[in-house]
Amino acid sequence: MLGDEIIVGGPHTDEPLPSSDAPVTADGYEQHLFGDLTAGEATSFQIHFTRDGDEVTNLRPYLGSY
Repeated sequence: MLGDEIIVGGPHTDEPLPSSDAPVTADGYEQHLFGDLTAGEATSFQIHFTRDGDEVTNLRPYLGSY
């Protein structure tokens, strides 16, 4: 089985997902995603990384992609 439904009791309030062009920050890196993503369709996009305000240029390929 790849998944299962989990039922959790208590109050719930739906919240909208963040915009796909909102920057994401982790471990001092900031990621910006550029492109129009559409579920169920092939899409081209670019990801730009910075660290402490400087562009990250030392990326190495992983599984054939940077």
